[in-house]
Amino acid sequence: MLGSLFLFISLFFIPNSQVQAASISSQKEIILNDKGFSTDELSINVGTKIVFNIGGDNFHWPASNFHPTHGEYPQQGGCIGSKLDACHPMKKGETYSFVFKEPGNWGMHDHLFPGFTTTIEVKEKQSLMKRLITAFMEKLAALKNKGSLTVTDKNDKISIFPSVTEYRKLSYKDRHDLIEKQSKLDPELTWNYLKKVSTVNGKAVENVHEFAHLIGHQLYKKYSFSGMRKCDSLFGFGCFHGVTEAMLLDKGVSNISEIEVECVNFFTGRQNQEESCVHGLGHGLLTWNGLNLNNALKDCDRLSSSHRSFCYEGTFMEYIQELPKLSFDIGDPWKLCVNLGIRYQERCAAMLPDIVRQKTGFDINRIDRICDEAPDSKLHEICVRHVVYQVGRQVRGEKDSIITICKSFGKKSDQDLCIMMGAQLLKLEQFPNWQQASMQMCEELTDVSTQNTCTSKLNQFLEK
Repeated sequence: MLGSLFLFISLFFIPNSQVQAASISSQKEIILNDKGFSTDELSINVGTKIVFNIGGDNFHWPASNFHPTHGEYPQQGGCIGSKLDACHPMKKGETYSFVFKEPGNWGMHDHLFPGFTTTIEVKEKQSLMKRLITAFMEKLAALKNKGSLTVTDKNDKISIFPSVTEYRKLSYKDRHDLIEKQSKLDPELTWNYLKKVSTVNGKAVENVHEFAHLIGHQLYKKYSFSGMRKCDSLFGFGCFHGVTEAMLLDKGVSNISEIEVECVNFFTGRQNQEESCVHGLGHGLLTWNGLNLNNALKDCDRLSSSHRSFCYEGTFMEYIQELPKLSFDIGDPWKLCVNLGIRYQERCAAMLPDIVRQKTGFDINRIDRICDEAPDSKLHEICVRHVVYQVGRQVRGEKDSIITICKSFGKKSDQDLCIMMGAQLLKLEQFPNWQQASMQMCEELTDVSTQNTCTSKLNQFLEK
């Protein structure tokens, strides 16, 4: 009877590759180069060593999911999270080895190009009979659960996804795996689905920037640069970043002006989208240059002068995201800006408050001192101005909260500048009741002359 069951399972449910008790090597190899990982999935036994061989012209960095904290694989003790982490950019010819001791399905990505992913399935060693029965039960479970997914129909396209309720019950890992799998089948539909399950009233309710990167990569593979048309600015421009990142890998940095032309041509008459496209290019350039900030900014200079500032901004924003992996002297924060070329220092001053916040948490007194330590008055003004941009967005344009923060600055001139910039921010971001609230902020200034300056600048700003 048992023999008949064995034969039934083997013939009708289990692939021949699983029936054959083939010997399994204790070492495997995966190549990671400019096209990604050499395999989407690899199944190994507990105790198997995988050697990651680096190829291609760019730096690469294999690590455990999830980007950028690398904490999914449970063995801790790495440079930031899991031990499964190369912990630095690697060049062609270098290798990284890791012995997998924990059973389970473990996602990995390239930290420098997060759209490159693979999954390592680590199995406990089992007898042939146990493997057959396990596979049989998994097959039955898959058939049983086949109807638990709902159908999403958009623009005459039909695909199978979990409902919004079902999706939000999934773990982060399961959400990641779902988006990765579905984006390879239909990236456009997957982007629409991600927006549906991760937004409320058009606002993001969770951080899925990494998922947007994955979809952007697949949009480029399917549509080339026209995949950019499918993206929008949700989730920190992650979709734009994924497309431009994939295009950089495909065409190389020497063709960056071609990417700029594509941004302009694709978004003619839509300046915000055009700027977002170039901004996304800045993000990609930092990873392309192995997190070397100065080299990435120099590559931005290949663009026309009207677009460089957006590229600089994208590069610095990616730098902030990568801060946990980078050395930064919090005791002398202006050293970062001073060591860059002069043309980059103003953008650096604008991003410095956010860099400090990422390292130490938001402390207005610390940031006030740092702005006061600026090398010159221009950089000092830029530093103060961007504190209110950061704070204003954080408190969602709540007027009284912005005023309270502004009045925490030590110098009255800084307090006034902060309030004036806050009034403009309310309009820029179109926060609720911004027309009345912005004028009320100007009225908060005690000096009549400063009030008039605030009102005049606000009116000029409104006319633009």
